[in-house]
Amino acid sequence: MAERDTLLSFDRDLQRIGRIQDQAWEWIVGLEPELALKLLRGINIEVEEREGTFEWVRQPFLVAKAYAAKNAEVAEDFFNDAIKRIAKLPACDPQFSLLVHKCFGKYLSVTRKFPAARKQYECAEQLAMAYGPSEELAQMHLRIIEVDYQIANNEKEQQDFELFKNLAYTGHCTFEHQYRAWMEHERGLEATAADSQFMRSSMPLDAEYFKRLLDLTSDNDHETDEDKKE
Repeated sequence: MAERDTLLSFDRDLQRIGRIQDQAWEWIVGLEPELALKLLRGINIEVEEREGTFEWVRQPFLVAKAYAAKNAEVAEDFFNDAIKRIAKLPACDPQFSLLVHKCFGKYLSVTRKFPAARKQYECAEQLAMAYGPSEELAQMHLRIIEVDYQIANNEKEQQDFELFKNLAYTGHCTFEHQYRAWMEHERGLEATAADSQFMRSSMPLDAEYFKRLLDLTSDNDHETDEDKKE
C-alpha cells in the first residue's frame, strides 16, 4: 500500500511539474522570459530528482528558450544539455526532439553561428523526414537554404530570400508552398543563366516577381499567422 501511495504521489508531482512547465512555455511564447525562468527555477530541484522522465528532458529546453529570448549566451549550454538528455531517453517523442533541434538552430542562426545552425537544422530535417509532417520538412528545407546563403555571405541571395519570405508571410503561404516556389525560382535562374550566360547577381528580382512566383505555384495551401510561429 505504501509503495502504491508513493507511486501515486510521484505521478501527481510530475503532473504538477508538467503544468508549471506548460505555464513557463506560455510565458516564453508571450515574450516574458524572466517570468518563465522564475517558474522553472522553482521546480528545478524536483525535476532533477526525476531523471529519465520527459519533464527532466524538457526542463533544460525550456530554460534554453527563455535565455534565447533574452539573447543570452548561456542558452547554448542548456540547448546542448537538452539534446544530451534526449539521447538518454530512447522513448522521447521525436516531435519534441525535432522542436529542440529546430529552436537550437534558430538561436544559433540569430547569434550568427551559421555552420553550427546548419547542423541543427540538418538534425531537424532528418527527424522531419522520418516522423514529421510535410510542412515541418518544408520549413527545414527553407531554413537550410537560408543558412547556406548566410554561410556563403551572399548578400544579394539573402536580400532576395528575405523579400520572398516577407511576401510569403503576408500572403499566409505554407512552408510547402514557399519551398515549392523557391525551387521553381532556382530552376528558372539556372535555365536562364544557361541560356544567356549572364551573371546571376544581375537578375532584376523585385516584389512583383516574387508575388507572381507565389501565385503561379499556389495550391491554395494557406495558413494563419498562428500556424507560422516557430
